[in-house]
Amino acid sequence: MVKTLNIHAVNPQARYVNEVVSSLKNKELIACPTDASYVFICTLNNKDKLEQIIKLRSLSSKHPFTLMCKDIAMAARYAYIGNNAFAIMKNHTPAPVTYILAATKLVPKTVANSKRKNVGIRVPDNKVCQAIIEALDEPIVCSTLSIDGEVLSDPYDIASDLKGKLDLVIDTEVTSKDVTTVADLSTETLVLERQGIYDFYA
Repeated sequence: MVKTLNIHAVNPQARYVNEVVSSLKNKELIACPTDASYVFICTLNNKDKLEQIIKLRSLSSKHPFTLMCKDIAMAARYAYIGNNAFAIMKNHTPAPVTYILAATKLVPKTVANSKRKNVGIRVPDNKVCQAIIEALDEPIVCSTLSIDGEVLSDPYDIASDLKGKLDLVIDTEVTSKDVTTVADLSTETLVLERQGIYDFYA
């Protein structure tokens, strides 16, 4: 069974957050709940685990990953955010939204889409994710935790089903199968690519 770490959803315990950060720095692969579904998370330069995610999810090698950032200021180091895109993001973050933007040179080729050089950017409305990002002091690469098209939401099922493939599962007792809404802002105009849990027009 994969190790499961119980972290308080509202007041994340610092010692557990630090344990997650240590795991990430040791280039481990973690399952983490967010303001939408569970996601795989690892560090930006963890090529081996990025390749593992691609295999686990049966993704194309050209699949762009998403960076979970603390705020727009952090995101702006890794993606080009023009004035119009900034205004939209300012009004709709933090939220369960993945924004597709042009990647800067700080984003490794293994993370950005190799053809369009875009990257997903997400500022989660989730205290555990925010605490981890702040303690790590850099974005976390994430990808929806889905196997064979099924989004997994129970931490103990995840630990059981992915035994030997995951290093740690975070359990906050808040789980969901909802996916993020995906909005393409790479051309400054919002193009809705996937309607998920967040509604821009509600």
